[in-house]
Amino acid sequence: MNDVPAASSETIVYHFRPRLLGGEVLCRLGEHSVEFIVGIRETRVAYPMISRVRLSYRPTNMSLRRYILEVWPRGGIRVEVASVSFLPSLEVRDHSPEFRRFVEELHRRIVAARGECEFVAGFPAWRWWPLAGVGAVSAVAGAVALFYALISGQLLGALLLVGLGGFFLWQVWAMVSRNRPATYSPEAIPEYVLPAK
Repeated sequence: MNDVPAASSETIVYHFRPRLLGGEVLCRLGEHSVEFIVGIRETRVAYPMISRVRLSYRPTNMSLRRYILEVWPRGGIRVEVASVSFLPSLEVRDHSPEFRRFVEELHRRIVAARGECEFVAGFPAWRWWPLAGVGAVSAVAGAVALFYALISGQLLGALLLVGLGGFFLWQVWAMVSRNRPATYSPEAIPEYVLPAK
């Protein structure tokens, strides 16, 4: 777990590019509010007006190290902040240290503002349980297919199943284990929904 010390009044800026096409999103932690700027659209939310924060692990085909912060303002639209940028050159830039610092400082400032905020990790239960079910069914189906490949002497097929199936199950397991629904204290952010230090 991660102990979160007292908030600072320093302005902290984080930026990322959520898509291959399109501009950057600029996120700024000010003394009394957080700002999200996308092009000419600006959303400013006072820390006590943040009703929910969600952290989750959401890899993509281009990045297995993608984490997401979601912020719900009271009466406003959810804002999503990612730990990676997708560049037009088809590269992915990892912002893990900056993202982690932004997340930790946002938590500190919400706590310091004494807002009524819910802190949740992972997926909502309605999304997590089907994912866990698909993972379990896939594991059983893979084991059955491997068994039949071995008893019928299809060694090449068995090797392919072990390689491809193992990689698929590893990815599904990472999604399921890191996104189990949970609430947490802002002073102890779960490490499994944060990039490594």
